[in-house]
Amino acid sequence: MYISIDTVHRRIADISTDILDQMIQKIKSSTLPILSIQLDESTDVENRSHLFVYSRYIYDSVFKTSLSSVYFVKRLPRHVIYIRNLSSFQEIHKIFLENICVVCTDNAASMLGCQPGFQSFVQSILENHRISLYDYSTNIINENTAT
Repeated sequence: MYISIDTVHRRIADISTDILDQMIQKIKSSTLPILSIQLDESTDVENRSHLFVYSRYIYDSVFKTSLSSVYFVKRLPRHVIYIRNLSSFQEIHKIFLENICVVCTDNAASMLGCQPGFQSFVQSILENHRISLYDYSTNIINENTAT
């Protein structure tokens, strides 16, 4: 039986949407609705950048880890892309930044906050919350303490 490429793409999109919706519902229904996110940028065989967002959350007293999103990184400054993607994800799925307790990134300057970047953005939004910012490539932990 022949299946068109469009049908395959549509089915893959439907499955990924369903998996994401299940993850969102698990986070929202958890007794402790907090999560950690890990951001990782990678390049494909056509030299295009993609941002992978992994989420870790507690459901039924067990830690769950899943790939939340994959974004194509266009030719804007990377931290702008990261901020826009997280903000739109938050608005669409009603999971707020206040639910994030740990942010893991690689040691890219735009991620670490050395330049105006993603972690600087998270720290400014959550300045009254305690959040751990973790650089998983060099095992350095910085904590933003509540004031």
